[in-house]
Amino acid sequence: MRKFFTEAFAGTLVSDFCGAYDSVAAEDRQYCLVHLLREIEKVDERNNDAEWRAFAKQLRRLVRDGIRLRKRADFAPPKYPGRIRLINRRLCALAADSSALPPQERRLADLCVTTSRVWRPVAPGRGRSQIL
Repeated sequence: MRKFFTEAFAGTLVSDFCGAYDSVAAEDRQYCLVHLLREIEKVDERNNDAEWRAFAKQLRRLVRDGIRLRKRADFAPPKYPGRIRLINRRLCALAADSSALPPQERRLADLCVTTSRVWRPVAPGRGRSQIL
């Protein structure tokens, strides 16, 4: 990573879950929501437990709520602080309530604990993003 990022990235670094990206100095970070949804689908293929299904359903709903909010033509974080806080609170609560999940599935819940890495609303045209 250091070969490609020779200086600190002045923007929001959007990446998958590869740990190598943690070595990149960036102003802010966000996990790719599409990658998160794909991870949920992969777990769905191997886990049909009721606890997992309930967790996955809520997580999908929260991710899609965030995507819908961000796609609003009038979106700007200062305009929707209440909705942003609500999504973040719901993500934290969901992650905290996932102790019944098996260890592999718990990894997705752990990702939600750092909500700014899952849901980081950036206003259109504000800051740069780099998707990796």
